[in-house]
Amino acid sequence: MNDRIVNFLRPTMRGTLGGTHIVRWWTAGRITSVRHIRLHGARHSCGTLMHLENVPIAVISVLLGHASKAFTMATYVHSQPDVLAAAAQSFARVVDRRS
Repeated sequence: MNDRIVNFLRPTMRGTLGGTHIVRWWTAGRITSVRHIRLHGARHSCGTLMHLENVPIAVISVLLGHASKAFTMATYVHSQPDVLAAAAQSFARVVDRRS
């Protein structure tokens, strides 16, 4: 994996995450006219999007520099409405088969 991506995602790289990455983040936003979101918010989105793309939680946890998968799940991975609806439909199929 590209070292720049790992350094960007991991909070343990505080020396590089500080000034340089934040300045680059703000500059990229201004150049592209993309609505500003905080760099930390982008980490949350990144964790959630990887989860929705079926990246294993263990991998997401390592990329984000977390000590445990449980922390990643509780903090960064948010259930999306379409995922919740699919889970409810799956449960309904199981219940229908048993009745």
